[in-house]
Amino acid sequence: VKENSKKEIELNWEHGYGKLASGDYRIIKEVYFEGEEENAFNISAAPKIDYSKAYYVSSTAATEQYGIFGSFDGNIRLIDAETSDIILLDNAHKKPVVSMSVSKDGRYLVSAGQDDVIIFWDLEKLKDIKRIVKPGMGVRAVALSPKADKLYIAYPAAIYEYETKNWVNTRLYEGYKNGIYSIAVNGTGNIIAAGSKTGDIYITDIEKGEIVDTYMAGRELIMS
Repeated sequence: VKENSKKEIELNWEHGYGKLASGDYRIIKEVYFEGEEENAFNISAAPKIDYSKAYYVSSTAATEQYGIFGSFDGNIRLIDAETSDIILLDNAHKKPVVSMSVSKDGRYLVSAGQDDVIIFWDLEKLKDIKRIVKPGMGVRAVALSPKADKLYIAYPAAIYEYETKNWVNTRLYEGYKNGIYSIAVNGTGNIIAAGSKTGDIYITDIEKGEIVDTYMAGRELIMS
């Protein structure tokens, strides 16, 4: 397909029929022009996905093995970096996925949805291990410690800490006067950074259990 072509071209590939127009990029394995026997081009791997449906991404994460995409339909899809296969995690969320985080070794994933459900996943077994449900709390974001021994769940004005060994709520971090919309934990697991709706970033010392600094990164909501 010429780069400046505006003409839609009927394409036939192993996943079915679709239309490719100028500026429309899709990962496909084998493409045949209608009525021709030879490949127009061949890419080594293709995701096993229904191209007739749109999947709007609402949250992302990544490990060395997977690209991870949470969507507005509540599903979580993994794209294998080697094969490009797409794996759908069963029974995820009933509403949009708002936040995801992975452990440093890439084995564990935590996801949060607008359904106020937090799910802890084992990516080796491709199954959920634990679900935490807080109806009406309005979960904003989640983050795992590097070793995945602690889980941090951010709500509009506070962050809850859980030990993933026994799922006990061990600590509550407060004082985020401009609200919380995103969180992240540093590589050593001793700092939480929380983004607010006004552009402030709150730095919380986990050992001290308190906010130790605030940075003004902008004037708008920090989503990630």
